[in-house]
Amino acid sequence: MQAMTALEFRHLTEPTRIATLTKLRGAVEPILANNNLPHFTNHDVAHSDRLVGLVGDLVRPIQETEKRLSPLELELLSHLIHAPVAE
Repeated sequence: MQAMTALEFRHLTEPTRIATLTKLRGAVEPILANNNLPHFTNHDVAHSDRLVGLVGDLVRPIQETEKRLSPLELELLSHLIHAPVAE
């Protein structure tokens, strides 16, 4: 599976929000690369990228309705995926 970037969060199209997520991803990538606990699951940036993709798949049905998530809500979902290291 090819690594995803914040740019590939399918439902988010606003350039400013995409830039914010791309910056966040870049900031946490070196932190996540330090696999300090190798006996646990690897939680590098590729793992976060996969989670962003899964969230995109989960919200697809919602985005096709009048109750779709707003750009802010979509951005917040992606931020929450990176939240444990971005605190």
